[in-house]
Amino acid sequence: MDYKNKYLKYKKKYLSLKSRGGSYEEDMAEAIRLSLEGESKTEGKSASSEAKESSASENDSFNNYPIILSRTEDGTFEAGSARGDGYCSIWSVIIGRSLISEQLFNPSILSSLGKSQPTTIQEVIGIIIDIATNTKNFISGTADFELTDSLFVNKFELEYLITQLEKPFESLSTIEGVTHIKILAYLMNCNIIMKDTQNNLIYSFNESGSTKIRVSTNLKHYYTHNVNTTKEVGLVTDYWWNHMWTWTKYPPLEGKDSKMVPFIK
Repeated sequence: MDYKNKYLKYKKKYLSLKSRGGSYEEDMAEAIRLSLEGESKTEGKSASSEAKESSASENDSFNNYPIILSRTEDGTFEAGSARGDGYCSIWSVIIGRSLISEQLFNPSILSSLGKSQPTTIQEVIGIIIDIATNTKNFISGTADFELTDSLFVNKFELEYLITQLEKPFESLSTIEGVTHIKILAYLMNCNIIMKDTQNNLIYSFNESGSTKIRVSTNLKHYYTHNVNTTKEVGLVTDYWWNHMWTWTKYPPLEGKDSKMVPFIK
């Protein structure tokens, strides 16, 4: 596959949205759709990103893990499990990780980078950029690079991710592509299973990961699914949940004393 042409074509498509006068929600939905469309057309066998149409049994299995939502303690406002900003796909994975571990990233990988566990979303973004940059520098040409035995990336998708994440947060409506999902799967040693509910497609990133994180997208927003099949949300740590809602102003919470709490309907 000609990855360079693929990503340049994709970027051109996305930028053309800005001239059509669409709403923020429409732009974000179309950007996500284009991103997943590109992944589902990947040539050759790549267990880390190959999409497959969901069978009835796969749907049943995935849907057995309910979506986590959030609401204010006083019940006056409800939202999804991931904050609705440009990092919503990252937040959905971080909250999924918070259901199974106090540590966000694999300590040995962080040690090789000379990094400690991040404590802010800005530090998370910095580590993703470092991994993308270091990996890109190992790659020559259009060959895939093997992060794990079931997780592959290429130079052009890494370059495109870096370009996006280096933008000021305020100018980022959504992260195009799924390269950041792949890197998070690597950093967490998790198998991230992602469902596109609009097109009934399931993606699996890093199938050799030791634990599973399930997220879904309706091509407008990302959602975290519970780690078990019950309605009890058992966060191992609520640090990232609280940080997600407070790291920068979130208009629905301004002027409220209540904080956001997770729940399942």
